[in-house]
Amino acid sequence: MRRFWLATASAVALGTAAPALAQPSSGVADPSGEPGISGASTDRESATALHLAPVEVTATKRDQNSFDVIGNVSVRTADELQAAVVTRTEDLGSVFPELSNMNRSARIYNNMTIRGQSSADFFSPGVGLYVDGVPQLSQSYAQSLLGIDRVELLKGPQGVIYGRGTLGGVLSMVTRGPGEQPGVWGGGDYYGRGTRAHLGASSGYHESGWAVQAMAMDERYFGSLDNPERGKKDVDTSDTTGGWASLHYRSPTRPLETKVRAGIERYRSHEEYFVPFSPLSRSKVVWSDVGATDEPSLRRVLKDISWDADYELSGEWSLKGIASYQVMDLDRLFWDGTDTVDSQSSVYSELRANYDNGDVSALMGMSFQKLRFEHENKSAGTWGMGGKMSNNDVYNYAVFVDGAWRFHPQWEVSAGARASLENAQSEMILVDGSDEHYYSNHDSFFSVTPRVALAWLPNDLNRVWVGLGQGFKPGGFNKEGVSVRDATAYKSETATNIEVGWKWHAPDWRHSAEVTGYGIFSRDVQGYTGTAGQQYLANMGNARSTGVEATWKSALFQRHVLSVGGMYNDARFTSGQYDGKRVAYAPRYSLLVAWDGLYGPEDQLRSRVAVRQNGPFHFNESNSLRQGSYMTLDASLMWDTGYGIEAGVYARNLLDKKYRTVAFEGVGAQLGAPRELGLQVSFRW
Repeated sequence: MRRFWLATASAVALGTAAPALAQPSSGVADPSGEPGISGASTDRESATALHLAPVEVTATKRDQNSFDVIGNVSVRTADELQAAVVTRTEDLGSVFPELSNMNRSARIYNNMTIRGQSSADFFSPGVGLYVDGVPQLSQSYAQSLLGIDRVELLKGPQGVIYGRGTLGGVLSMVTRGPGEQPGVWGGGDYYGRGTRAHLGASSGYHESGWAVQAMAMDERYFGSLDNPERGKKDVDTSDTTGGWASLHYRSPTRPLETKVRAGIERYRSHEEYFVPFSPLSRSKVVWSDVGATDEPSLRRVLKDISWDADYELSGEWSLKGIASYQVMDLDRLFWDGTDTVDSQSSVYSELRANYDNGDVSALMGMSFQKLRFEHENKSAGTWGMGGKMSNNDVYNYAVFVDGAWRFHPQWEVSAGARASLENAQSEMILVDGSDEHYYSNHDSFFSVTPRVALAWLPNDLNRVWVGLGQGFKPGGFNKEGVSVRDATAYKSETATNIEVGWKWHAPDWRHSAEVTGYGIFSRDVQGYTGTAGQQYLANMGNARSTGVEATWKSALFQRHVLSVGGMYNDARFTSGQYDGKRVAYAPRYSLLVAWDGLYGPEDQLRSRVAVRQNGPFHFNESNSLRQGSYMTLDASLMWDTGYGIEAGVYARNLLDKKYRTVAFEGVGAQLGAPRELGLQVSFRW
C-alpha cells in the first residue's frame, strides 16, 4: 500500500504540472458521429460542470437522468474512453473501479466480476454484456469498442429488466448514431509491440430521414513472451480486423426511428501460453515440462446483425422492438495437440412498451432467446478437452414489468418482476477406448425474480435509497461434456441483493459523491469440479458477498477534475465443500484515482493520470492459487491542433507491473498486459 500512496501522490503532481485532458462529453452525439476530440470551451466553468453533471442513461430501459436512477449506475462517454485509451472491453477496468475484468486462458473467455459475482463457468458469465439492448454471446465478451458512444454500468443483480446471467450487474454499451451533417473520422496508435487503426464515415441525416454510416478497424500485437526451448521470441502474437455498417431512418412526419446494423470481427492469435506461477517472467513460457508439442493458435469469427425501432404512440406511451442474430465460430489448437471446433449462435427478440407521465414511469415487455452451443474435438492430443462432441440448445421465454412512482415530492418507490422459463436440451458423444457412447437429456427451469426499492429525496442535492432485488443463472448442462455426469443437469443459481445507498452533488455540480453498501446471498453457486481439461459443472453450495462502493468527483481547480472511486468486498462460500473459502476471481478491494485536466489558452491540451490498486484474489475455489495486490499507472497527454486533428502520447501500465490473470494447478499462469508506451493520432472532419 505504501507504493500505492507514493504513486498516487506522483500522479496528482504530474496531473497538476501538465493539466490536460479531454473536455467532458455532453452525451449528445457529435454531428459527424465520431466521439468528440476536445476543443476550446467558451465557458470553462460550464465545461467543468459538464464533466461532473449527470448524463442521460438508457441501461434501465427507459431514458433517465443518471442521478435519478434508484440504484448505483456509472457512465463513461466516448470522450472519457478515448482519454483513458480504452479500446476494448477488457480495458474497461481502467475507467470503472468496481469492475474486475480479466481474460482466462484465452481472450475468448473474458471474466467480469462485480460485487463478488464472478463466474467459474466459461459459457455462463455472472455479469451481463449488452450492445444496443442485445445480449452478447459468452465467447464474445472480449470485443472491440469500435463505434461505441458510451458504456453504462448497472451494479447489482438485474434479473428483472435483463434476466439470465446478470448476478453482478450489467454493462450496457450504446453505439454511436449519425448526426445532422456528413463526416469522416479515423486514427491510429503505435506502441512498439503493436498498432491500432480505425476509419469511419457517416452520411449524416438526409432531409428524407435516411442516413448510413460505417467503420473499419485493424489491430496488430507483436507479442511479449519468449519460448527459449524452441528458440522463438514474442510468440504470443495476435491480430484483429473488423467493421460494421448501419442504415438509419428517422421519419420526417412520424415519431419513428429505426436502424439496421451488421458487423463482423475476425480475431487470430497464438496467445494461449503459460508462464511459471512464480517467479513471474516473460522470458520463458512453460513448455516441455507440461507436455506441450504444438504452437497454440486460435481463430474466432464474430458476425451479427440487429434491428431496432422506437415509436412514440403519444406523449406518454412509446414502443420499442429489438431483433438480432449473432454467430461465433471458433477453431482452437492447444499446445498439447488438442484441436477443437466450437460454434455459438443466438437469436434474440424483445418487444416492450414504456409509459411516463412525470410522476409514474413504467415498462412492460416480453423477450425470447434461442441459444445454440456446438463443440467438437477434432483431435484429442495429450490432455484432451472434453468429449468428442457436445451440442446444447437453450430456449428462454420471459415477460417482465418494472416501474417507479413519485408518490410524494420527496419520496419515490419502484418495483418490478420477471417470469422466465428456460428449456435446455443436451446431447454428447463420449469416447471410451475404441467405443463411442451417445447421451442426451433435457430439463426446464422456471424462475420469478422480483425487485423493490424506496428512495428519499430530502432536497434536490441528495438521494437516499434502499433496495431488494434478485438475479439468476439458469441451470443446464456442460457445454463441453467430459463424462456421463454431464448428462445430468445442474440447478439454477440465484442471487438476492440488499443494498442501501446515497448520492449527492453540489449546487453547481463541481463536486459529487456516491456510496453504496450491499449484501448478496447466493444459492446453488455453479462451478467446475475436476482437473483442468476434464472439469464438469455442478452446484458447489451457497455463498455470501458483502461490501461497499464509493466514488467522489471534485473540480478542485478550474478545468481540473479529481476522481476517486473504489470498493471493498468479502465474498465467501457459506456451505458445501468450500465452506468458508473465498469465491474465485473476486478481488478484496480496488481503488482508482484519476486526475483529468485541460490546459492552454483554448483548452487545446488535455491530460489524464490514473492509478489503480487491485486487491488480492484467488484463482480456484480451494484458494490454493492466489494473486496478491498490485498497482498499475496510466497516463496520457494529447494536443488538439484546432484543425480537426489530435495527437499525443500515452502510457498504460507505466511501471510494467507483472501480475497474473489466470492460473491452473500443475500448469502455470498467464500475465496481464505489459507496459505500453504509444503515440496516438486521430482526426475528425
